[in-house]
Amino acid sequence: MTAIGLVALALIISLALRPVAFVPLIIFFWAVAFTAWFDGVGPAILAMALSCALADYFFFLHVSHNSWLVVLVRSVVFLLASGLVTGLAARQRRHSAKLEAILDGMSDAFLIYDRHWVCIRANRRARELLSRDPRGTVLWDAAPETKNTVVWDSLHRVMQERVALSYEHYYAPLKAWLQADCFPTEEGVSVFLRDVTERKHAEESLRSSETRYRFLAESMSQYVWTTDQSGKIDYVNRHFLEFTGLSFDEIRNGKTQELLHPEDRARVVAIVTESMRMGKPYEFEHRTLRKLDGTYRWFLTRCEPFRDEEGTLKWLGTGLDITERKKAADVIEENRQQMRMVLDAAKVGAWVWDLKTDEVTDLGNTSEILGISDLNHFQVFANIIHPEDLEHVKQSIASAIETGRYDAEHRIVRPDGEIRWLRALGSVLSDEDEKPAQMAGVSFDVTEKKRIEQALLKSEKLAAVGRLAASVSHEINNPLEAVTNLLFLIEREQNVDRLHEYIKVAQQELSRVTEIAKQTLRFHRQPSHRSTASAGELADSVLMLFRGRIAQAALQIQTEYAPNDIFLCYASEVRQVLTNLLSNAVDASARGGRIRVRTKVVTSSRLGKCVQVSVADTGRGMNPATQKQIYEPFFTTKETTGTGLGLWVSLEITRKHRGTIRVRSCDDPQRHGTVFVLLFPIENGAAASASSSAAD
Repeated sequence: MTAIGLVALALIISLALRPVAFVPLIIFFWAVAFTAWFDGVGPAILAMALSCALADYFFFLHVSHNSWLVVLVRSVVFLLASGLVTGLAARQRRHSAKLEAILDGMSDAFLIYDRHWVCIRANRRARELLSRDPRGTVLWDAAPETKNTVVWDSLHRVMQERVALSYEHYYAPLKAWLQADCFPTEEGVSVFLRDVTERKHAEESLRSSETRYRFLAESMSQYVWTTDQSGKIDYVNRHFLEFTGLSFDEIRNGKTQELLHPEDRARVVAIVTESMRMGKPYEFEHRTLRKLDGTYRWFLTRCEPFRDEEGTLKWLGTGLDITERKKAADVIEENRQQMRMVLDAAKVGAWVWDLKTDEVTDLGNTSEILGISDLNHFQVFANIIHPEDLEHVKQSIASAIETGRYDAEHRIVRPDGEIRWLRALGSVLSDEDEKPAQMAGVSFDVTEKKRIEQALLKSEKLAAVGRLAASVSHEINNPLEAVTNLLFLIEREQNVDRLHEYIKVAQQELSRVTEIAKQTLRFHRQPSHRSTASAGELADSVLMLFRGRIAQAALQIQTEYAPNDIFLCYASEVRQVLTNLLSNAVDASARGGRIRVRTKVVTSSRLGKCVQVSVADTGRGMNPATQKQIYEPFFTTKETTGTGLGLWVSLEITRKHRGTIRVRSCDDPQRHGTVFVLLFPIENGAAASASSSAAD
């Protein structure tokens, strides 16, 4: 459309100037030139064709003195001239487009200002950076804040002196640092702009970091230094200078080697030389002379390679005074050796268990006691715990984590198949958050002790059976005498009714003898598995054996049993405990005294749901000193009639059942008596399987 419009305009002008004999092709020539310049080659060709057609039709065809040859020549000349103009315009447009593409592809902003400071060119990056199109605007009007700044001074100097300059400037409207490279041009000044805000911030951060790190280095108690690529020291901190007593020049010239201990010097030089040759870090301990007092101090020296901002390899080293640590380590090692000697002499193993990682550190003898090669993890220990004792150990550990104290006695199965008894005592250590972190303790083999205890238990059981013999014989003797008398009467009795009565009484007396015999057998028999039992029934079976002694002493017996006092136990052993407690109660009670036996189900914070059995008497009681010793083997207050093992055995049996035994006693003349309280865990989860095994 532009081409047609310009050609039409040329036609109008030519027609208007026709009387002047103006050559019409000159007017059409400029129509073609403008079309080629502004619209391109295609519209220019259209303009040439229209120009020729219109000129020939309106001008040359009606001029008589012009021949067709003249018209043709003029038209060819016009076409050639127009074609030349069109070609040059097309080339210029291509160059201009190429230049524009190059400028728009630049990462830097590019602007050209003429001599009147009007922006005549700005690439895409310039428009993006300035958030506007600056073309056609005067620099100082568009950015008045740059007047009388480095921008004003630098650009005016480039314009006037025709020299290239560079500057950096913080441009407040953009909140950015800009770097400008300015060059003089024919039009005026060209400017390359780039945003260097991040670099400026990085430089500022680097300067701040350097200041901060230098402050840290100067305030550190360690000595710090850096070296150049050749290994020559180029910085040391204040502590380095104070410790060595040397000047920086002396240190830089390598005089610090003279301060190394003669025994360490060759080794240190070799390590440093090799590390710098390989470009690898190094770490070693050595002794260095302190000039202040002339003593050698132990140091841990570390050095790491790094590259500076220019990529040059350098080294950063630190030296930490570890003299006190070395002394402490020597003391610890000496103490460890002494502890190992003590552990070896006592045949005790010491260990530390990390509760977070389950790692175990054997401080001595523990692996040997367990019969394994290496104790490094809790699972290694758990694997050799006797299966029947594993749950007990887990409960003891859980209790220790709550209470802080560990105390467990259990069996282990060594790799060679031997079963040994182990006793372990420990304490739980907490971390900074007051959470359990470690358990430290000792372990020792108590197999021989357990064998002796078992022998004592058996002997005490036999002694208990012997003590019961008098009661049992008395209980059996009375019904047997009655049966003997009844048999004598039966032999002489003629009355049938009277005879049946004698036989019935004799049967009752013999049933009593049978029951006494059964209870005695139950007392002695030791089952291989635990079974469920009623605490009240166990107490009644023992009271039956003491019925003669109780009647003879005219004692009052009060019983109160809970209906659900069922628990898992070795019944004969619990009978032995009750026998010891009831025997002591009978012996301690005066004629006409009172003994009370109660059972009930309670809940213990440590043991869970339990059966509680209490035996109380109104006897003479015990003083505090006696109460502290009652569980010691062979301690007795019965002089010639007691073995001193009864309560000790009772305590061991109670512990075997994971229970507890407590005593309260008072020997005041006005208010006296003793109460023993037993707690046995019910262990409901195991009761069913145990009872079914016993039934099988």
